[in-house]
Amino acid sequence: MRESSVLPRVIESGTQVFYPKIIIRDSSGTDVTYDSKIINSIKVSKTAFSGETPSVGCCPSATATISLNLNELFDNQPYTDSDILEKIPKNARIIIQAYYKGTYDGSVHSDYFTLGYFYVDTRVIDEHSGNIELSCYDLMLRAEELYLNAIPTEESGFPMSDITVLQNIASRLGITLTS
Repeated sequence: MRESSVLPRVIESGTQVFYPKIIIRDSSGTDVTYDSKIINSIKVSKTAFSGETPSVGCCPSATATISLNLNELFDNQPYTDSDILEKIPKNARIIIQAYYKGTYDGSVHSDYFTLGYFYVDTRVIDEHSGNIELSCYDLMLRAEELYLNAIPTEESGFPMSDITVLQNIASRLGITLTS
């Protein structure tokens, strides 16, 4: 049985422990992993609808708020705004994961599971506490716009196939379709 499929049973057993992990793509394009030593808190909010009721064509999206300890991030050394931008660039990609460990059926189980891929929108630094709060969103938020406004008229070519529409949207979001 794959470890992540055991998670619901581990949670039911009440023996689980969760540890957060984030992976931030820094300004050099390197993915850097940070754990609970640096992470103060993570809050992920997901919606099923973009409004109060279901509607066709809406893009359910997720947001995340992440608080990090800058002193720990820089090993208690002095840092500047440009140092922060190097480690957490504008629009940086952040992968939020959780590691769980717990007992089920007499065995210890553990695994990482991904809570989402997010992109930094805003950052607020609290000079007093030495923390930075990152407000992030997923790629679906970028898709929340009227499709006809997203493509130039001369390229619209209406009517067009659903595959062409899907390829246009994927291209705008920077997603590579595999089939």
